[in-house]
Amino acid sequence: MISDHCTNWKAYSAIAPEVFQTAFDFIKTVTRETEDKRYDLCGNDIYALVQKYTTKPLNDGKMEAHRKYVDIQAVISGTEFIGISSIAGLKEISAYSDEKDCELFEHNSAISSLIKLCPGDFMLLYTGEGHMPCIAIGDKQTEVKKVVIKVRRELLLSK
Repeated sequence: MISDHCTNWKAYSAIAPEVFQTAFDFIKTVTRETEDKRYDLCGNDIYALVQKYTTKPLNDGKMEAHRKYVDIQAVISGTEFIGISSIAGLKEISAYSDEKDCELFEHNSAISSLIKLCPGDFMLLYTGEGHMPCIAIGDKQTEVKKVVIKVRRELLLSK
């Protein structure tokens, strides 16, 4: 997991220069007015999901993990917590779906951490890393605009 401000993306680009360039070039174009939908950047290898939602209470959150795609999640407007946890020891509540590339787990506050994402922040989440997006800061639920770049994991593996 990497968490930083979008202006610092080049510090991580050695992992896969073309992938990071493609992802952050797109992120720079997203505004509050950008239509919520899927944007194909490199077919199914790299695509973006632009979305708007209202954050939810921590107790309503579920940990998720992916196997095929790495997430680069960037907040455009609003603020949220993203929970981070190892999925080892978490109770599975929804088996892995190959179609959705997702499995869900119960949140366990004893073994998770919350990271605050504000406008301009991003988080890179590798396959298998448990994460719980869309969590409200305290009791105040707010609207968030976010872009999630999905990157086929093989594109980030060492060659």
